[in-house]
Amino acid sequence: TATAAEPVQPNMETVAILKRSMASSSRLIGTFTALKTTYIKLCKEFNFLLGKFNENERIKIELIHENNELRKLLYETIKEKELDRKQYKAELVA
Repeated sequence: TATAAEPVQPNMETVAILKRSMASSSRLIGTFTALKTTYIKLCKEFNFLLGKFNENERIKIELIHENNELRKLLYETIKEKELDRKQYKAELVA
């Protein structure tokens, strides 16, 4: 046993094990931090892209409605022109 006057010699094997363990923990924490940071960036990018997607879907629906309205107008215009043509032909015959 060591007395107060004798310095205690560290066990070098234990010191080496502790150093390896600390280095491993440091790498693990660094990896975790990098993964966490990347995950947060990806979440922000995903939310941004999801917002853009939703906006595009809203615009797409508006365009579909507008397209349907234009089809109705075109159909009505064609129908009206056919009636005008029939009436014109009827007037020519009469």
